[in-house]
Amino acid sequence: LIPNYFDEEEKPRYNSRDTCWYFINAVKDYINYTKDYSFLKEEIELMFISDINNENNIENKMKGDTTRYPLEQIIHTIFQSHAKGIHFTEWNHNYKDNLLQKKEGYNIDIDLDPNTGFIYGGNYYNNGTWMNKIGTSVKGKNKGLPATPRPGANIEIIALIYSSLEFIIEMGKNNYFKYKSVYLPNKENYPYTQWKLLIKDSFEEEFYVKKYNIEINNSYNDEWNQNPIKGNIYKDYKNKNDVNIYEFQLRPNFLIALYYAPNLFTYDN
Repeated sequence: LIPNYFDEEEKPRYNSRDTCWYFINAVKDYINYTKDYSFLKEEIELMFISDINNENNIENKMKGDTTRYPLEQIIHTIFQSHAKGIHFTEWNHNYKDNLLQKKEGYNIDIDLDPNTGFIYGGNYYNNGTWMNKIGTSVKGKNKGLPATPRPGANIEIIALIYSSLEFIIEMGKNNYFKYKSVYLPNKENYPYTQWKLLIKDSFEEEFYVKKYNIEINNSYNDEWNQNPIKGNIYKDYKNKNDVNIYEFQLRPNFLIALYYAPNLFTYDN
């Protein structure tokens, strides 16, 4: 992951699920514009190299004792880390000092579904995307909770991952990117080409809502029953374990997905 922000460069918050994918797409844009393919071989200085806080000696790193890796290896590591699964509690947090965010909001859990290629993450107590406002309203019943809950596979993140896969596969064809696959937790090899194809095959089926399913609507309270959700929309996110009403709220993130990965969408839809 890439930090959401730093506290004097010593206490980074790794609580963002989308930043690393925007980063890879920024690299993609730069290389497509400049044709500077050697950029992928540039060594990048890393201050924090582990999810485990005590494996990072901050004092030495602040003195300049850092680790350097080629950019292509860092990009591959981002993919590999997500394929393996990312699970930790934010470092140096003190939820008692943050009267808004609940304790559970500091737990970071991200996993790959190898059957669809989708990355799932987050919970109902934290925000891992740019829609990261924690509610403050007692009257609105969202104090201490994400104002826009999005736990699951977010449509724009899936598109960003697909775009990133397109990039590294294309770079690999010309020997600018040497990595071809990642390994799943069961040690199974998972080729980048397969990952990309699975996202393509799953995207429309999982995100496009042809018509509203009244059975889902009836499982919620009367307020939602009185305002049925229309069909012919793209879900904002897909929850992995259950169906939630928030999935079907019309939000702008499908436009971000459309920009980064237009060929995931069916034209008529």
